[in-house]
Amino acid sequence: GSSDAGAVLRACERLNPRPLGPGRLGAIAATLGSDVPFLAGESAAAIGTGRGEQLAPSPPLPVRDVALVFPPFGIPTKDAYRWLAESRGQYPPLEPVMDPDQAASWDAIATWAENDFEAVVVERHPEIGNILDALRSAGALLAMLSGSGSTVFGVFAADDSGAAPELLAAQGTMPAGARIVWTRTARRVVPVVASG
Repeated sequence: GSSDAGAVLRACERLNPRPLGPGRLGAIAATLGSDVPFLAGESAAAIGTGRGEQLAPSPPLPVRDVALVFPPFGIPTKDAYRWLAESRGQYPPLEPVMDPDQAASWDAIATWAENDFEAVVVERHPEIGNILDALRSAGALLAMLSGSGSTVFGVFAADDSGAAPELLAAQGTMPAGARIVWTRTARRVVPVVASG
């Protein structure tokens, strides 16, 4: 949903005879969701603060193969937030927890990246933990729950050409019906071009 909203905003901005500009477009995007400003923007990488809507573009990292694993079930975002709140007792204030150097390489990101939803989601859906284990066993440099789930992703090292077959072989540890889609990270955002 967020990526679709970002794409529509980018298209509307391109077609608008009086474009709003990044600031106003970002403000509109933020009303739709915390990740929509990034997805409506022109940067392939950025560090987000606030709720994630305040963006500081950063240099894109080298391209890596990514496995997206889609379990045969979804996780309602409302439930995931409730589980997280119950585990904490309350929502703590959001504090910046990183500096730009921590996002300077895939290895650096792999050392600090975490998703607060992961523990509470895995507790209720152990299949997610099985998927994470399978990705790590297949050589993922970084494997995490995406957002509040249920999608899980694994980022693979540049020299890890054997990851796909290993992961597919490990699929027996994944929930029946889980789908794997292979993609790559992006180095740039493709511009919206109006035809005609």
